[in-house]
Order: sequence, then structure tokens, then C-alpha cells
Amino acid sequence: MTAPNTISEVWAWISSNEEGEGVLAIQALMDGELMWMPLISADQERMAALRPQAIGIAQRKQMTIKLIHLSTREDLETIEPGEPLP
Repeated sequence: MTAPNTISEVWAWISSNEEGEGVLAIQALMDGELMWMPLISADQERMAALRPQAIGIAQRKQMTIKLIHLSTREDLETIEPGEPLP
């Protein structure tokens, strides 16, 4: 059973071409700073809201865009607060 508020699946808008695939990202202003925001989410509804940005990227960059759904989770590492830097 999955714990409440645990991410068990994600959706992502990705680009796809002969060289491979990559997660799309847009620039967004956050706290007065311009940052890159990947078009990935833990809920499908949010991805629908990002669809216009994905369409815009496809048209401007002339690239194929796909919405993918990933539903297998494997926790690889946990970093706790106060852990020393390597």
C-alpha cells in the first residue's frame, strides 16, 4: 500500500527525435528569479494544464512532443537533513 501523499507515478512531456528523448522544460519566474521548470508532474491534471506550453514548444522548435506516464517506483537513495557534503 502506498503512503498518503507519496508519489507513485509521474507524467512528463518529452521531446523525441532520432538522437533520443529528453524532458521538456520552460523558464518560469519564481521568487523574482528566472528558473527552469521541467514539464513533469505527479498528477495528470497538472499535465493537461501544461499542454499549451508543450504545443508551443513543438511548433516553435519543429519537434515531436509526447506525453508519457511512468508508474514504477524504485527509491534509490535517501538524503537526510544534516548529511555532510561529500
